[in-house]
Amino acid sequence: MPRLVLAAAIALVAASASAATVAPSRAQDRPDWATYDDAGATQAIREALAASRRESGLPDLHESAELSMGLVRSVTAAAAADSIRDRPVPFRPKAQFFFFTASDPTRLPVLVSSMARGAHESAVAATFRRTPRHPDGIYWVALALE
Repeated sequence: MPRLVLAAAIALVAASASAATVAPSRAQDRPDWATYDDAGATQAIREALAASRRESGLPDLHESAELSMGLVRSVTAAAAADSIRDRPVPFRPKAQFFFFTASDPTRLPVLVSSMARGAHESAVAATFRRTPRHPDGIYWVALALE
């Protein structure tokens, strides 16, 4: 149950942060992150997570490739449902799962950065999708910390 509460808290923060986002009108006005494919967005999130830990004097997290692959299915399902709530997650009893949307995948929610300080392993997946609630498109992110 704590995972669902945590996901709901991030959902509220992410929804309020992304609601005011306006897509740039021309390609040359777009920041670098606005052109990421799914792999690029996922890598940008990894780098943001590593930078956040380095700021706290902590080493980079080990990434679970198996768990990341499971999160690809989870984030794809979330985007298809146009909702980050109640998405299936891979079985990892000790993992904390975070689902959020972001117009800029390089900016992590404060809660994620804070929780990453106590983690030793991570997994991440991201996809960019246009949905009825996000007609201009948004990055859908699934992240696990253990």
